[in-house]
Amino acid sequence: MHYAKQERYALMEEEVSILKALWTTRGPVNFQGKFHTLSGAHIRPRPLQQPFPKFYLGGGSREAWEMSAKHSDVHLFWGRSAGTHRGQHRRDQGDGTGA
Repeated sequence: MHYAKQERYALMEEEVSILKALWTTRGPVNFQGKFHTLSGAHIRPRPLQQPFPKFYLGGGSREAWEMSAKHSDVHLFWGRSAGTHRGQHRRDQGDGTGA
């Protein structure tokens, strides 16, 4: 299935929320979203790490950075230099320099 970029971020938001709910909720999880519906879902065994295992996300777009800042413990960048990341950040912030 193919989703447009913005829809992929909405899908990821929903999936991360579901996963964290499954890891942290004692008892069944019910969820009704745009992409997924769960009724009485649970995970066994429960994670040993509390409240849940370290969560990693990655990506180079501003949306990916925002999603990662909201949900992850570690953000994975692609193999770009720090200068390239700074330039991308400046472009995303709208200063126009990109350098």
